[in-house]
Formats: sequence, C-alpha cells, structure tokens
Amino acid sequence: MLARVTACLLALAGVHSLSNLPNYTHVKLGVVVDERWIRTEGATLEQMEEIIRSAFAVADDKLAHGEFMIEWTNHSMVTQDYGKDLTALLSLVDCSKSHSLSRKVAKHNTMHVAISDIGCKRLVQDTSLLIPVVEPGNSIVQLLADLRYAHTMPWKSFIVIHDESISKSLADSIHQILVRDA
Repeated sequence: MLARVTACLLALAGVHSLSNLPNYTHVKLGVVVDERWIRTEGATLEQMEEIIRSAFAVADDKLAHGEFMIEWTNHSMVTQDYGKDLTALLSLVDCSKSHSLSRKVAKHNTMHVAISDIGCKRLVQDTSLLIPVVEPGNSIVQLLADLRYAHTMPWKSFIVIHDESISKSLADSIHQILVRDA
C-alpha cells in the first residue's frame, strides 16, 4: 500500500509543471526514511528508493535547464539545522517523526510532504503537508482523527454504535483515535 501511495504521489507531483520553472533551476530534494516504519507499512526500502529515484529521473529529464538532486537520509541522522539547503523534503516516517521534521524544516521555509501513519494529526506549518497511508475501508479513522484534532467536534465523551460490518480491528482503531488525548 505504501509503495502505491508513494508512486501515485510522485506521478502527480507535477513532472509536467517543471517546464514552468525558471532556467537553471536547481531542485534539491531531501528524502528522510525510517526503514522500520516502511516495513510495517508493507514495503521495503529498496522498493521505495526505486519508485522515488525513477520518478525524479523522469522529472530531471524534463527539466531542460537545471537539475534535480536527491539527498537520502536515515531519520536517525537528521540534525537540528536539517533542511536549510533543501528545496523540498519528502519523509516516510511515523507520526511523531513527521511532526518533528516539519518543525525543523519550517524554520528554513522548506516544503515538506510527509507520508505517515493513519490517525496522525495534520501538520500545522504552512509549508507542510501530511498524507496518511490509509488502507481501503479505513478512511473513517482518519476522518475522525481530523475532526478530533481540528476541534470540529469538541466532545468530552462518545458512544460508538456499529453493526457487524465493522471489523474488530477497525472498531479498535476508531476507539483508539477517539480516546487519544482525551
């Protein structure tokens, strides 16, 4: 699932819009990965690297006067001043690491696209975007998380009524989102 999400994101990333960039544009993309998180999402580091590198190779070919550079970093190697020399950051890490990276790169106005856990609170920095990995049928979990974190529905208690069409794991995920920070 993670590999499909990343492939779709990069396919939609605007390879065709690169012709609008000024001449001699140098785009430096940082890619921060947490291999353990990638494995829990059902992908391998090698798969993700191949998808990202091939997508940006196409983009680099379309960029007639300039170049695309990719800087790979393991999350454990990220420093406090990370992002100061990057145009954009793509992160594939868990929720808490996504928020930490977003705070670090926001200081440098670096655009951050985070692919992260379902139920993760959206990133608050203007230069950041969080895309949760959502399995088919589980979108209600992210919807409830978004409502909860945006204080759209400021509830103090809740009752969830459902039938047997909701699996036990989905019901558990809904419950975990609703009780988080309660």
